[in-house]
Amino acid sequence: MKLWIFLNALVLLALLEPFSRSDHFIIGNQWVLANAIIIDPSNPQYSVDRLDWNQRVPAKNPSALVYCENAQDVANWISYARNERARNESYQFSIRSGRHSYEAYSVNNGGIVIDVSRMKSISIDTMHQQVTIGAGMRNFEIYQSLWNHSSDLDGRFAFTGGTCPTVGIGGFALGGGFGYLARYHGLAIDNLVSAQIVMYNSQILTVNQTNEYRDLFWALRGGGNGNFGVVISFTFKLIKAPSFVVKYDLEWSNDDHMYHVFSIWQELAPTIDSRLTSQFTIYNGTFASQGLFVFGSEEELRDLLQPLLTASTNNLRKIQFKTYSYMDSVLEYAGCKTIQECEAIMHSQPSYEHPILYKTKSSYAFEPLSRHAIQQFANILSAPYSYAALAGSFSCVQFDSYGGVIGQVDIQSTAFPHRRARFHAQYMIYYNKREYTAMAEDWINAFYEKTAPLYLSRFSYANYCDSYLKHYEHSYYGENMWELRKVKQKYDPINLFRYEQSIQFP
Repeated sequence: MKLWIFLNALVLLALLEPFSRSDHFIIGNQWVLANAIIIDPSNPQYSVDRLDWNQRVPAKNPSALVYCENAQDVANWISYARNERARNESYQFSIRSGRHSYEAYSVNNGGIVIDVSRMKSISIDTMHQQVTIGAGMRNFEIYQSLWNHSSDLDGRFAFTGGTCPTVGIGGFALGGGFGYLARYHGLAIDNLVSAQIVMYNSQILTVNQTNEYRDLFWALRGGGNGNFGVVISFTFKLIKAPSFVVKYDLEWSNDDHMYHVFSIWQELAPTIDSRLTSQFTIYNGTFASQGLFVFGSEEELRDLLQPLLTASTNNLRKIQFKTYSYMDSVLEYAGCKTIQECEAIMHSQPSYEHPILYKTKSSYAFEPLSRHAIQQFANILSAPYSYAALAGSFSCVQFDSYGGVIGQVDIQSTAFPHRRARFHAQYMIYYNKREYTAMAEDWINAFYEKTAPLYLSRFSYANYCDSYLKHYEHSYYGENMWELRKVKQKYDPINLFRYEQSIQFP
């Protein structure tokens, strides 16, 4: 079960054009040179544009949303924010691309939102096997562009991206970037060659592994979300797309044999052939596993999964193998039936009348889970909710396999610290009314505290931000937090880029 599946329940809203645009714009006491598109509270589009996808967090009221179209736009508005902060130390501003911050950290009250979603560009360099992507590009747009700019004859290009079609490249890559090619090709940050970033003083830097800014490049790979500047473009290694992808779906009813099933998956998942990335999901009365296998056949995949297929045959109520073209596998995981359906989702916006409401938490497993631990997960997820109002909600825990190339990279080589995890666990609850938010949060927080510290760990994935984490820097970055703090002080000495969970000074 994926967050993006629920996008299909949205009412798709057409983007309103034209936006207001002017040579100069005044906010507060400042005149701003504004080639950017500006939406302020007087604009009818403002009420929609200020929303993030997860409306569990109440809608915020920024002074304006600024849609930048190039590097100079971003630099101008960073200068504006810096001047406002000099006048008022508590002045807030936010950086936004895809609107998928789980805690709506990409919006604020009273300050500007620097939105890079219109900075859409993609440039393919076949000679050096690299692709440069503008910060406004989103997962599906990248997949589609790479597909359209290559051919079956010469080999199609792929990208180590995510599965949700509307997630922006900035938020996805800077936190690590896990997707279904990660075990075979590494995380997005493992394929990042260089980046362009606008700094606190509006200077534009190109950073990479070998130039004088290599320490900043290190920090951006896993710790870059809103901490050091505004990244405006990314250059990644190009990878070859598989001709075909084999997907499997297995489902068992919950009974006393379920620990045996899960124990087999958790032993296989991090050590199995790196061409396979798999998940295991526990929800009401059900255990399920699915995965994608690249550069191989269905016969090979069945052989690899034989221990899982024979683990509990009496309770195996669904078994399905299906072979897709690479692009069709992208559509399948995006929850789209056709390219046109995905394109429609790409032009949708959050809807206040039909909100998506959810709370998630995350953790990492570095050791196999015990029988008692799995029983705890199953019992909690199959028992009635503590609050009757949540009876129509959906909740689950989804485990994503790590290992493969992810675990072969040295922990200190990037800011992403969770290389040795066997798998990642994401706790989720979806509900349908805003007034249920407190109950949903209480329920999932209690669930997490009963399980994660005992059976998993206190480490979390930065891209699944969680406002309830007490020691968020250590949870997201582990021991790398100390070096990240030094880099923060060096490259953002006035602490301009700060928000509720930004990296602190030493």
